[in-house]
Amino acid sequence: MSAFPLLKVGTLAVKTLAKPLANVLKEQAKDHPELRRICVNIGQFVNEKSVKVNMRFLGHKITEVKPLNESAAVSKGADILGEGFIYSVSVATVLVEVYRREKENQVKSARTKAEERVKDERLAQSLQKLNERIDELHRQSQKLDLQISGLQAQLDSQSQGSKESDSIFSRLLKLY
Repeated sequence: MSAFPLLKVGTLAVKTLAKPLANVLKEQAKDHPELRRICVNIGQFVNEKSVKVNMRFLGHKITEVKPLNESAAVSKGADILGEGFIYSVSVATVLVEVYRREKENQVKSARTKAEERVKDERLAQSLQKLNERIDELHRQSQKLDLQISGLQAQLDSQSQGSKESDSIFSRLLKLY
């Protein structure tokens, strides 16, 4: 659980630092020759495309766009780089959060599956014990049925003997 607040604080810190870092990048673009060249190219490209798009929306056909002076191109390119950096940090932050939540969901899903598996095993064991008990009760029922049948046969034979002795006794009574 402690990783969650640390991740949130870290994300907030990165977002907070992104804007000043973008400003540092803009300042470095003015002094560093290679970065300056990249910013000039980006600034000229963005200027050309934005002017052409705007003119097309206004209904004008334009074939050539006047290039910006180097200072304006550096400034525009540095602004684009800075905004791109901030946007990249924002996208990366969202992706990290999505990845973290996905991992969290996978762990939760695995835990739930494991709990369900244990529950299913317990239910299977209970069912097996119940089936064994039913089988035992069935065997006892069959034994009792046999005992009842035996007792019934004895009762029937005693009853038969009793009828014969009643018959003999009643004949004797008639004779006397």
